[in-house]
Amino acid sequence: DLTNVEEIGEGAFMGNTSLSTVIFSDNMDKIGNALFSNCTKLVNVVLNDKTTIIDDYAFFNSGVKEINLEKVIEIGAYAFYNTKLDEITLADNVKIGDYAFYYDNELTKVNNDKGIDKVGKYAFSLTSITDFDLENASIIDDFAFAQSKLTKVKFGSKLTNLGENPFYGCDIKTFGKIIEKTFGG
Repeated sequence: DLTNVEEIGEGAFMGNTSLSTVIFSDNMDKIGNALFSNCTKLVNVVLNDKTTIIDDYAFFNSGVKEINLEKVIEIGAYAFYNTKLDEITLADNVKIGDYAFYYDNELTKVNNDKGIDKVGKYAFSLTSITDFDLENASIIDDFAFAQSKLTKVKFGSKLTNLGENPFYGCDIKTFGKIIEKTFGG
C-alpha cells in the first residue's frame, strides 16, 4: 500500500518475488524505471487517476495480469515486456515505446486501440491480438506487430510514418483503402 508515498526511486522493488498487489498514492504521476521489474508474483496493480507515465522497464518480466492504463499517455520501452496481461484499455493519444508489450503472448484484447498515436518498434510483437484499429496512429515503427496473431488492421489518414515491415509474420490477407469518390456527378 503506497497510498501515502509521493515518490519512489528507480528499481526500488526490482526482483521482489513476494510482492503481489500494489496500490499507488494519488500524488504519483509516474511509475519510474524498472520499479517492479522481475516482480514475478506481482499480479494486480491499481494506479491512480493522475498516473500518466509508465517509464522504461517498469513492469518488465513481472506477473502483472491486471492494470488500468486509461489515463496513461506514455508507456516506456519494455514497460510490460513478458507479462501476463490478457486485456488492456489505453488512453487517447497514447505513445507506446519500443518493445512495450513484447512477448505478452496472453494479450488478446486492446480496448481503445484507435486512440493510439505512436506504436514503437516491436511494441506488440509476439502477442495474441488478432485485429487492431490504428485509425489515429501517426507512427507505426519497425516490426511493431511482428509475429503476432494479427489478421486484420485498419489505418487512418493521420499515418505519417510506417516503419520497416511492421506486420512481419502476421497472417494479414489483403490491404485495402476505403475512400469515397464521385464520378460524373
